[in-house]
Amino acid sequence: SSSVDTSNSLRDSHLKRSDFFNSKIYPQIHFEGTKFIKLKDHQLLVQGIITIKGIKQKIEVRGQFKGPILDS
Repeated sequence: SSSVDTSNSLRDSHLKRSDFFNSKIYPQIHFEGTKFIKLKDHQLLVQGIITIKGIKQKIEVRGQFKGPILDS
């Protein structure tokens, strides 16, 4: 099922409409991580492919890991 939660119900409704995510036709956004890079401490960079409305795009996302990091 499709859901969006930005803590603003009016914005959430708008994001589901056809001029944005079109959640009736595309109820899911899919992300597949292809590479995880430890930067420092619990900081990491995730590279991958995101699919929105059937369109695939390579992206990079920076974030924090909240659990143990194992070096390979």
